[in-house]
Amino acid sequence: MKHYMHNVVRTVSALAVTAIMGVALIFACWDTSMLTKLRFVRKVPPREVQAVKLYSEDLDATIGFAADGVASLGAEGTMPDLSGAIAWINSAPLSKKSLRGKVVLVDIWTYSCINSLRQLPYLKAWAAKYKDQGLVVIGVHTPEFEFEKDRGNVANALRELNITYPIAIDSNRAVWDAFNNQYWPADYIVDAKGQIRYHHFGEGDYDISERVIQELLKEKGATGLGADPISIAADGIETPPSRDLQSPETYLGYQRAERFQSPDE
Repeated sequence: MKHYMHNVVRTVSALAVTAIMGVALIFACWDTSMLTKLRFVRKVPPREVQAVKLYSEDLDATIGFAADGVASLGAEGTMPDLSGAIAWINSAPLSKKSLRGKVVLVDIWTYSCINSLRQLPYLKAWAAKYKDQGLVVIGVHTPEFEFEKDRGNVANALRELNITYPIAIDSNRAVWDAFNNQYWPADYIVDAKGQIRYHHFGEGDYDISERVIQELLKEKGATGLGADPISIAADGIETPPSRDLQSPETYLGYQRAERFQSPDE
């Protein structure tokens, strides 16, 4: 009996750990389908280790800028086509062929994910600032929940969030799968030749992403970009977290929330 109870306790403890990890993944806006593959020990693919970067204190070292300011960004493969989108909002359908010659930022997101919402001020600002220099920002709306598959709900969210750049409706996760993606939000920055040159999962490192945008625009001949990154001041749900929060993806607990509005405050 003692041995049996010991095994029961071990089993219950293991299940509790798994449940807590599952809740953490959901709050982090990770793909909940991963829960079906979860094991007590999970080997993290090299791509994930390299891609999930926290706030870097050494911008140049993070993405390989040389002393003269020229970027050394390796190619990560060809941008997949966007033909899997079932509809488009704010634009006619776009494809990698029609986007050739442009620098493209593909943001895979969903409107109910707080981490996706918090980076929107940056995406909107970059889309406006660099449009004339050849940047195209595309939001790929890949739903996590059933209500997010409703195109009317997505359209309402875009109006409320004042998003005017092209949005691909990816309710079947075809674009998500084409990018082999697992995260909300996930940003892929593509050069004018259609090569993915940088990616970032989760919030944060906006200064790095903007510098990559600038360097890829310079590669295609853009001038007059300016070196200073944008400065964001946003209110409400889109308020970005401060840089001293050392976890740009997961926010758990009232004490860790910033600018949280509550009658109990």
